[in-house]
This record gives sequence, structure tokens and C-alpha cells, in this order.
Amino acid sequence: MPPHLVPGIVISLPEGSLQREIWQNQPYWISNDLLEEPLLDASGLRPLAELVGIHNIALFPLQVGGERIGIIAVSNKRAEGGFAPRDLQNLRVLAAQATIVVENIRLYQRERRLDAELLGLQEITHAIGALSHEGEFFSEITERIGRLMNIQMCGILLYDAEEQALVSRLPFYGIDSDLISDYRISVEPGTVMAELWEEEDYWYTNNTATDALVFEAGLDQLAEALGVKKTMIAVLSAGGRRLGVVQVSNKLNGEDFDDNDVRLLLIFATQAAAIIENARLYREVQQSAQQAESLRRIAQLASAVIATEQSFEPVLQEIGNLTNSPSVYINIIDKSTGNLVTYPRWVYGINATEPWVQDANSLDAQLSPARSRQPFLSHGISRDKRILPSYRQIAERLGIETTVLVPMIVGDRSVGEIGIANRVNPPYTEDDVQLLQSIAAQIASVIDRLLLYEATGENLDRRIRELDAISRVSNELTTTLDLDTVLDVLISESVAAAEATGGTIVLLRSSSKWQLANQPEVDRRLGDHSDVHTLMDIEREAMERGADPVIVGDYAQSYLSVQPSEARSAIAVTILYVDEIVGVLHLYSDEPHRFDERAAAFLTTMASKAAIAYS
Repeated sequence: MPPHLVPGIVISLPEGSLQREIWQNQPYWISNDLLEEPLLDASGLRPLAELVGIHNIALFPLQVGGERIGIIAVSNKRAEGGFAPRDLQNLRVLAAQATIVVENIRLYQRERRLDAELLGLQEITHAIGALSHEGEFFSEITERIGRLMNIQMCGILLYDAEEQALVSRLPFYGIDSDLISDYRISVEPGTVMAELWEEEDYWYTNNTATDALVFEAGLDQLAEALGVKKTMIAVLSAGGRRLGVVQVSNKLNGEDFDDNDVRLLLIFATQAAAIIENARLYREVQQSAQQAESLRRIAQLASAVIATEQSFEPVLQEIGNLTNSPSVYINIIDKSTGNLVTYPRWVYGINATEPWVQDANSLDAQLSPARSRQPFLSHGISRDKRILPSYRQIAERLGIETTVLVPMIVGDRSVGEIGIANRVNPPYTEDDVQLLQSIAAQIASVIDRLLLYEATGENLDRRIRELDAISRVSNELTTTLDLDTVLDVLISESVAAAEATGGTIVLLRSSSKWQLANQPEVDRRLGDHSDVHTLMDIEREAMERGADPVIVGDYAQSYLSVQPSEARSAIAVTILYVDEIVGVLHLYSDEPHRFDERAAAFLTTMASKAAIAYS
């Protein structure tokens, strides 16, 4: 018989079939007219028998200790008449001798296979010594599996739940890493590969060029480029959880993959999965220990800050290091106004020179972490429809694109929120949310203490002046409807409370009456320098910034022109009415650095009072 036909000889043995009855119970079976036998069709051998030209056949079982391990088939006896009764004894003797030889071969192969399995398990276990470096670990384990199975290529792909894909972990054995750096197998729900990943323990093909599943998975071009002709995949599973797969390709001797290879690879995959899972648990323990130490250090650094004059940057820097975030920021709830304020002293990794204020009326109780007391995570603020306009505006100014934001709570009070931002790889996850919540619990009381310090001692007089000024303006709003009268009181109270040299409010004409859309026109000016009928530089800058105040610490170091001429430092805040800028509140001092973040928050409150008067 031609050798290439031999692998196609398979006799099926379904329950209740004639061939199964012969296999289990008959001492032999002989036919001298095979093509007329019903058994030929039942066993599926007619095409082979007709192709080869088998006319007569004798089947004798190979039996060892009562167990039948196979049959010996003798066909086409040349003597006329075919097989005769006298042939039976000779064939029985031949079958007995063949049984001994076949069984010895089977035992030898089984022994070699067990030796290979034990050696493989031993070698793979040695790979655990490379756990200190992930790349070395995957290099070691794939090389050992590759050599033990005598194959050309071997690699590991781990499951990524977020991408819904099996992602390659470099390096692969026998393949240049540059060629497969982006290698992944999609297992999105509803696909054939997803079904295979969820339900099967292995899969192999001995012809990638024609296998439909290779094309379904989109691996045909990669297989062609790498010269993958035959490939096999076994699932990495530990504790009932599927971690990924190990993939081998192309036997060095060119043979096909078979069930023996499947069994061997599944054994290696089980061992490799246990090591990978142990490595993951080991890394988690290490990370937990490092996080605990970092949290202790954050608490220690924060507790050392006892006054607002002291730098909070070391605390924020440690938070950035722990979360691998280039930017950290804190937003504080102003108790008097309810506004959310971002002070430069509580920002790390972002160039911030002035406070940013979010008006209390613009904060949605459901979407602001400080108000809702719920965490917030976004991977694309510019595209995220959940982002409030005030948050989006500040994010654009600060250059924040990805962020995690959690509330800071002391007792039953929310004092603000803390955020980390702009980590690209890996993206933020719920693990980062939980970690930041632990950090917030550590520093919330410190922030609350610092805010309390600002309201006591040397800051108490200033706060009382500010509150008195706000109260007098509020009273004036209830006693008169004359806008100029209210604004004059507002200017004088603002100047006194902020200890400024002077102040002014410039009111604008309605934008519909401007001759040019981009050139605001002054209606009138109140307070100091009322004879100036054009916008000063700092006032134009405030209009460009919208709701954010402008602080000039020292005109000698500012790009803005000095207006009025006696000013050395200044601050300006826009007056907003129905989202339209209707004026600018402007204070100045003949001393440098007179105005700070607190002054900006106070002046923002006064500007809101001016907007009420305008209405």
C-alpha cells in the first residue's frame, strides 16, 4: 500500500455497530469477497478499498492481558480462493508475536513521553528563578517549551479584559520581537475566536494557509510573513481563571501536530500558568507593600505641614510618584461662597500662577466629586460628555486630558477633592480610584486643618474684613436699586478689605452695540480714574480669561502695561451676568505682591454681588 494512504485508514467503532461487535467479541474476522461486505460501508473504508484494490482481508485482534489494543490486517492473499481455515492458526501466531512488538513500542514511547514531560516540568519550574524581570521570565519559559517540543517558534499571549484580546508578551522564542510587537488575537464577544477562547482548552491546525479560523482571527498575513505553516494553541489556566494562551508553531522535523503534542503542551501550559499566576500574586504583594510605605510617607509629610506658608509640594510629589502621575491637584470648597477653588500652592506638575474658581451655581451636585462625594474617572476630558463646563474650562487651561478625581471628606463634611492627571500608560483604572481614595482619607484632615489655620490667628482679621465687606454690600443691595450707588459701595469695601491703594469698576456696553465684535466698548467707569474711558491691559486680560481672576504680583515683572501709573501690583475679576461679561472689578496697590489667592476668591465673591446689582 502506498505510504501516503496509510494515515487515512481509520475504522470507526460507534456503539451498536457491526465493527464494534467484531472488535470487542470476535476472535477474528475474514472475508474473501470484501467489496460485497456491508461492513465496508459501515466502517467507511469502501473508497480506500476500491482505490487500493483490496479483494479479501483477515482481521485479528492485538490483545494484551485481556485488553485489545488494536488489530492486524492482512489483505489480498494471492492463492486462489482467498483465506482458508488452515490460515487461521498461522495468523493467530503472527498476531500474538505482533502484539508483543507493538506493546513494547507503545511502552517505550510512553516512557519517552513521560521522561519528556517530567524533564519539561522540571525545566519550566526552573524558569521561576527569572521572576525578578518579566522579560527574562517570558524569554526563559518560551525557550524551554520550544526546545522540549522541538518546535521553531513559541510565545505567550495574556488576556487583556479592557482590549478584549490576547496580547503578546515579548519576547517570543524563535521570532524577532520587532516583527510581533503588536501581535494580538481579538476575542471580542460574538466572534469565533471568542467562542474558542471561552470554551476550548486547545486548538491546532497543520495548514494555516487554508484554515478558515486563521482567516477569521485575522492572522493569515502575519502567518505568511513569519512563515508559520502549522500552529497550536493551549490555554493557560490557573484556579479556574483563564490567563492567556501559549502558542507553538512549526515542528523542526516538519511533522504535523497531533494529540500527543496537545497533551504535552497542555501539561506545560498548566505549569506555566501556575508560575505566571504566582508571579502576579508576588507582584501584587510587592505593590501592596510599596503602596503601604508610600501612604505612610504621604501621611508623615502631610502631618509636618502645620501652616499655609509651608510648601505642600513634597506631599503632592509623593502622591504623583505613588500613582505614576505627572500632575496632582486639589480643589477646595470655599466655606463662605461654596465656590470650588484651585489654588496654585496645591497644584503639582502644572504651571499655575493664579487661582481658578468654579462658581457654586455651576457645580452639578451629581457630577462634581466634591458635591456628589463620588469618584470620577475620565480617559478623555475633551471628549467626555459628563464633564461640567467649568471643569472642562479649567482642564483646558491646566492641560489635563486624563484624570481621576475623588472627594476629600472629614467627618460628614466635604472639604474639596483631589485629582491625579495625565498618566498615559497604563491608563487609569478602578485600582487607581481606590488608591486615590486611600490617599484622600490620609490628607483630608490635614487640608481641613490648614484651612482652619487660614481662618484663625493673623488671618482672622482679614477674613472678618472680607465677611464685613460682603455683608455691607448685601445690605446695600436690599436698600437701593441704584446700580452706581451699589457699585461705589462695593468698590470702597473691596479696597478696604483687600488693603488696596485704589479700585475701579468698568462697565461695558452690550455686545450687540459694539462697532466691532472683537473690540469691547466701555459704557462708563466708576471709582478711581473714572476719566479713563478705555479698557486697561489687566482688564482686557481678565476678559480673555473669562471667569478666572488675573493677578499681577509685580508690574516690574509683568508683560502687562502699568495702569494706573501708580500701581505696582493689581488684581482683576470679570463681572458675569447670564454668561456675558458686563464689566470688570479691578483693584491695585502701590506695593508689590499685595494680592494673593485669597484676595482672588474674595474679589470673585464681590464680582458676583456686582452681577446681582446689575440684574
